[in-house]
Amino acid sequence: LVAEAMLDAVLYARDRYLRPKSGILMPSHGRVVIAPATDPEFWSENIGFWKNVHGVDMSSLIKLAKEEFLRKPGHTRYIKADALLATPTPVWLLDLYETKQEHMEHQRFPFDFTIDKKGTLHCMAAWFDVAFA
Repeated sequence: LVAEAMLDAVLYARDRYLRPKSGILMPSHGRVVIAPATDPEFWSENIGFWKNVHGVDMSSLIKLAKEEFLRKPGHTRYIKADALLATPTPVWLLDLYETKQEHMEHQRFPFDFTIDKKGTLHCMAAWFDVAFA
């Protein structure tokens, strides 16, 4: 809903076609959830790769690769639940009956986690879910 920029279309359709006070919106609610996660395979493919590029040691580029890789959020990848290092935390709750387009810009989400599983923190996993209430 959020990652695929579909929320704009939902809000537009709601404002244009939904009957005020009696219309039913599906989905009616959404939320964005985040959790710290480990993903050694993905990290190895994108960062560890530089240790041996077709037999050539290019590990001097690892620092630059990390900076470039971490500068660009939004890598779409499936993360299994057992890769999460803490309990997922909802950071953004959306009531789609009330959300306005201007609420979508410049969002900040304070959060904290208690890491309760051993592992290396490679990424922050983020996803959304919706409710039909």
